[in-house]
Amino acid sequence: GNKIEKKHGGTVAVIASLGILTESHFVSLLEPIILGVFSGYILKGFYKILKKYPKPGYEMLTNNIIVTTVSLSIFCILHTIFINFFKVPNHFLENLISKILIDKWAMFFTIIIEPLKIFFLNNIINHGIFSVLGMAELSEKGKSIYFLLETNPGPGFGLLMAYYYYTKKKEILSNAFIVLLGGVHEVYYIYVLKRLYLLIPLVVGSLSGMSLNYLFNIGLTGIASPGSILMIELMAPSKDRFFILLTTIFSALVTFFLTSLFIKKDNFIDSTKKQPIKETIPKKSIIFDGIPKNILVVCDAGMGSSAMGASFLRQKLEKNFLKDINVNNSSVGNMLENKADIIIIHNEIYKRVKENIEEIEVIIIDDFLNGKIYDTLIERIIKKKEEIERKNSEKNQTWLEKSNIKIGLKRVSKSEAIENLGQELYESGFINKEYIETMNEREKISSTYLESGIAMPHGSFYGKKYIKKSGIVIHQYPYGIDYGNNKIAYILIGVAVKENEHMELLSKLAQIIDEDEKTQKLCMALDDEEIYEIFDWRK
Repeated sequence: GNKIEKKHGGTVAVIASLGILTESHFVSLLEPIILGVFSGYILKGFYKILKKYPKPGYEMLTNNIIVTTVSLSIFCILHTIFINFFKVPNHFLENLISKILIDKWAMFFTIIIEPLKIFFLNNIINHGIFSVLGMAELSEKGKSIYFLLETNPGPGFGLLMAYYYYTKKKEILSNAFIVLLGGVHEVYYIYVLKRLYLLIPLVVGSLSGMSLNYLFNIGLTGIASPGSILMIELMAPSKDRFFILLTTIFSALVTFFLTSLFIKKDNFIDSTKKQPIKETIPKKSIIFDGIPKNILVVCDAGMGSSAMGASFLRQKLEKNFLKDINVNNSSVGNMLENKADIIIIHNEIYKRVKENIEEIEVIIIDDFLNGKIYDTLIERIIKKKEEIERKNSEKNQTWLEKSNIKIGLKRVSKSEAIENLGQELYESGFINKEYIETMNEREKISSTYLESGIAMPHGSFYGKKYIKKSGIVIHQYPYGIDYGNNKIAYILIGVAVKENEHMELLSKLAQIIDEDEKTQKLCMALDDEEIYEIFDWRK
């Protein structure tokens, strides 16, 4: 509902769903899917009519009335008329599930669970299907084996330990314990996606673990999320905890043994050592030109692997003194709501959403803990930062030289002080001598005194033609210059700026003048280094 009509589609769908929930004792995912689409389109249609016949001033009233009316109308229709429409499929599903429960065929779901999981459908399987079935069984038996079908970390742990045994790579060992203890199963998907035949050890390992679960009549008292052995043990009845640990170890050992056989046969270990990093940016993707402020790591549900990847990248940025860059994680559904400069996304997920993110730089990865890809991105950011700093440094050196800073000058008249500024601008090669006269003319039109003891004399509009290059000179008068109207200026900044650099230089000056602490330092500085430090725009 929310995807079809962004404003209130989800709200209408929820209220409409109550028409089914209040009448049906068994609810599958069928109703929310149908009602979500139906409610969204109905509300969208009403809004289109409103746009054709607008009533200025009544928008809020009509919007609220339409949301309420549509919601309650769908609720009443479903509650009284169409409830039987859903009873037929519900009755079929209920009988089917009851048969599965009686015949204990549920463990064979693992044959399709593992293949679906590696394509990042694990959250849909667990929270969308088996959690619903588990809650239904929970009310009857007090525990349910359905909560264990997708969450068992044993097969993934066994597969990664087999990889580690033959490759001795520390990151694989780290990934193995992230699966076992952290419950982030997405970590091992990349290893299977590269060699799909490794699904066989996973399926057999998962099936062997589920067989023991049935043998010992094991179940959980609630949803184990994430699928960590710690969370599973927490959600298990006390008498089942030892057996759950046993089945997890058994499924890990079976997967380890079978994966080892495939690894030996494939003999891929030496061939993986010198593999180049895959192209991580789609050919049609734009490249963000600058230092990103927001980087978004995206996974299917926005909880497990993306949170882990975001944390990993955040640590690397901090080590490279790039703490100002925000790194967040998100689900696929919410990624466009986060205004990101760069999106990091898994290859399998990118295939599903690539049409929606054509205007943002996308970095495609196969492993959320692939440090090399993050290092490449950070190296690029550092180079860009150094380039910007170099350009700023060049401008800083062009606009202000230390030799153009004079401190501790004796008090003179206002006109003489402006004359001295203009003379130094001329001697430094910033202006022609005629520009000095336009500075005096400009001062007669209106005062160039700013605030906090700072004045910024500059030429008139017609004086621009006498500017050779942009630059500034700074004169400090500790005893002040009488600037008229009871204003005393302690710092005079003589400005000559080319038209194409006008806004940039003046905005930088404004940033300094707006900070009281900096203006006080300017007025009280005892050497030119202190003033130059304040005007160092590289910082």
